[in-house]
Amino acid sequence: MADDGYLYQQAQIKATELFGTPEGDLTGLPIDPADQFSKELLTWVFGYLFTERSLIPTKSKVLALIAMCAASGRSDMLRRWLTAAKNSGCSRDEVQETILTMVMYGGWPVARDSLEVLSEHWPASAK
Repeated sequence: MADDGYLYQQAQIKATELFGTPEGDLTGLPIDPADQFSKELLTWVFGYLFTERSLIPTKSKVLALIAMCAASGRSDMLRRWLTAAKNSGCSRDEVQETILTMVMYGGWPVARDSLEVLSEHWPASAK
């Protein structure tokens, strides 16, 4: 693994690319962003998983996370990752297909809820 300080900087860059903030989807946690745990979590998610482990493209990782949020009924997190989807180059149609494919494991109720979140956050007219 790369130098921790360097990886933390790369994590902040990736988090900003995806979410517009150096804390990424960790923004708003009841933990001070300067806290060591917060820095390590950011480094792990956005430095290691999203930057250093580059075999799977960012766009694909974001779609996988959207599927997981949808399947688990985590509409709050889905809203956050829809921002990352836009910022990583996903189309609205790709996100919608990801949610519809997830219905196989998550079921129709969470798929329907997720499609409603998608519609609110990313209207079909704004493809």
